[in-house]
Amino acid sequence: MSWHEAPRHATSNTQLPCSMCRSENIPAFAVWLRGDSDPGHYGNGRSWSTTTLYRDGRPIEDPARFLVEDRATYRIEQVGEANVGPEHQLAAHSHTAWTFVSAAPTELEIEGCGEVLPSANVCAALPVIMLGYHVPLDLLNRAPAGGDFEFAVRTSRPKGYAGPTEVAGMKVSVSYDDGATWEAARVERGRAGEFTVRTHHPRLTATNGFVSLRVEAWDRRGNRTVQTIERAYFLR
Repeated sequence: MSWHEAPRHATSNTQLPCSMCRSENIPAFAVWLRGDSDPGHYGNGRSWSTTTLYRDGRPIEDPARFLVEDRATYRIEQVGEANVGPEHQLAAHSHTAWTFVSAAPTELEIEGCGEVLPSANVCAALPVIMLGYHVPLDLLNRAPAGGDFEFAVRTSRPKGYAGPTEVAGMKVSVSYDDGATWEAARVERGRAGEFTVRTHHPRLTATNGFVSLRVEAWDRRGNRTVQTIERAYFLR
C-alpha cells in the first residue's frame, strides 16, 4: 500500500470507535471521499459530496427521520465531486450507493460508541459493505494499455461490526469513455473477502486515456454496495 495510490474512493474514518453505526434512531455515518489503497488513509481534499437518503425505497428528506426502530432497508447515496485540473484529473466524479438492512440495536455493542453518539444507550455498527482497491499502478497512477490487466477489490464492514461478513458475489465493469459504454470484467473470489478482477485494456489510442470502474458487491442478507469511479486511473 502507498499514499495516493488510485483509485480514490469513498471510505470510512478508521480512528473513531465506530464510523457507521446507529442507536435506536440516531445514525453516525463518517464517510470520506478520498481514500486510497491503504484502508487507514482517508480525507476529502478538494472534494465535496451530496447525500440522498432512502428507507424502503422512499426518499427521506429529514435526516432526523431516517432511522426507525423496526427492521427496514436503507440506502445512502453519495455523489462525490472534486476540482479538476492538471494535478487532479482522477476520480473527479464518483457515485456510491450503500444499501443495508437494519433494526434498532438492543444493547451497547461497541465500546466507546458514546464518543460518536453521546446520547446513545444502545449502539451497533451498520452491516454496510465497504469497498477497497489494490491496483498495480506506476508512481503516476498509470496502467499499461494494450494487454491483460489484473487488480484486487477487497470487501469489509465498518469498524465495530460483529455480524456475518461473507459477501455472496461481485460484479465489476470497466469503461474507457467516461461511462458512455461499459465492459464486464472477469471476477474471481479470493480469500478474506478479496476478489481478483481481470480485464483487457485496449490500445491507448482506442481510449480516452483513462479507466473508469463500476463495482457491485452484495451478501445474502439484503446488503449491497454499488460504486462508480469516473477516471479511476490512467493508461499509458
